Amino acid sequence: MKKSIFVFASALLFCSTTWAKVRTVSQDAATPAQYTTIAAAMTASAAGDTIYINGSAAQYPSFTVTQINLTFIGAGYSPVSKDNPMATNVNYIYLDTAGNNKTGRGTKLYGLNIQGGISVGPSWGNAQVAKNQNVVVSRCYIYSMDVCGDNWLITNNVFNYWLNIEYHGS
Repeated sequence: MKKSIFVFASALLFCSTTWAKVRTVSQDAATPAQYTTIAAAMTASAAGDTIYINGSAAQYPSFTVTQINLTFIGAGYSPVSKDNPMATNVNYIYLDTAGNNKTGRGTKLYGLNIQGGISVGPSWGNAQVAKNQNVVVSRCYIYSMDVCGDNWLITNNVFNYWLNIEYHGS
């Protein structure tokens, strides 16, 4: 009996400490949220968290993904909702920064109008491949996109200009 209680208590403790959090972002005063910038929501987030970005008449500024395994969900690039008919417009999204950190790994982007584009960071090459793995981009409108890494899933998107896919194998 004691062993059963210990196993149950251990499982409960493990489950209570592994919950991912949901952050909300809105730069529209009529649609309040926890944060007014995507950067602030990312700073408060940890791996596995989700950031919901409300549609807005104004474009959200460019941002660099600074955590691994973050999910970004927008209102869509052409929403038909009467409650929030505005698209989630973002300038550029960078999935990497210089250095040896592994930002961008596991990033998921859904329902965004990415007017500038998606880029893997400031430089190309083998250093980028190891960092940008398991990325999902779905149901987005994208001006341009650079893909460099392994296991990217790109589905149901509209590309306005170009999609550049590079592989730097060893």
